[in-house]
Amino acid sequence: MGCCCCLPSIPESSRTIDEHLPLSRATPSSLSNAYSSPLSPPIPLAITNINLQTSPPKLPRTQGNSSEASPGLTQVVPEKKTWHVDDLTDFELKKQYREAIDECPICLEEYEIDNPKLLTKCGHDFHLACILAWMERSEACPVCDKELVLTES
Repeated sequence: MGCCCCLPSIPESSRTIDEHLPLSRATPSSLSNAYSSPLSPPIPLAITNINLQTSPPKLPRTQGNSSEASPGLTQVVPEKKTWHVDDLTDFELKKQYREAIDECPICLEEYEIDNPKLLTKCGHDFHLACILAWMERSEACPVCDKELVLTES
């Protein structure tokens, strides 16, 4: 007598003893073992590749540097592209980058009047408290790993 639609409505008297015992109490022989039960071998698949070539196509080979020796083999070399770059120095580029990102690289907080930024010789700026705490542990810049020297401004 099943009380749920997903359970079969088989009377309890017709069920086997294995269905009444929890799996923890069941004997190992009553449990089906995937390793000991016979399995059918896998079905072999026929794989054919229609586009399979046995050898690559042969290219004509000639020796020499003249274009007359190999008229079919010409290669066009593209002209060198030039990129227009403003006449800015590295320091000016770093200054523009610093102005775009106005936060301390150590604590990742923005600079404020109460906690101003301090510029180093390598062009990076930090909170004064952050860079002083950093200098107790290391003598290198935390961004570029150069020798850490503070500017006098």
